[in-house]
Amino acid sequence: MEIIMPEFRAILGNTKPVQATVYILNKLDIVLSKSPLDEIKGEVLPFVFNTLDSSSLQAQEAALGAIGVIKEYLDDNILRKVVLPKAKSLFFRSSNVKVGERRVDVYMSSLFTSLLIFGNQRSYI
Repeated sequence: MEIIMPEFRAILGNTKPVQATVYILNKLDIVLSKSPLDEIKGEVLPFVFNTLDSSSLQAQEAALGAIGVIKEYLDDNILRKVVLPKAKSLFFRSSNVKVGERRVDVYMSSLFTSLLIFGNQRSYI
């Protein structure tokens, strides 16, 4: 990975063309399997979150889909305070039905885990 990481960083840093960003996000499981934890936290996670803030709806949808792949690296607070509001906004702006499915899958999985661990003592909204 250290051989290609300098080039890959350049790709992650350049969000144009959008199709390249979407392709990388769709193949994020492969990127994660080949990356050490420090690279995931330092390069990949910021790439996904920056793409959530992209002006491209297609890139935002792909980033939202990638949340399901990276959720093991995120804590519940990040999912509730960062991902869910962005997903909600994207859901209302998008006509893509899969966006709604992804949002519900990610949030419900996190909510279920929280309920198992903490019971019903927490506020989720």
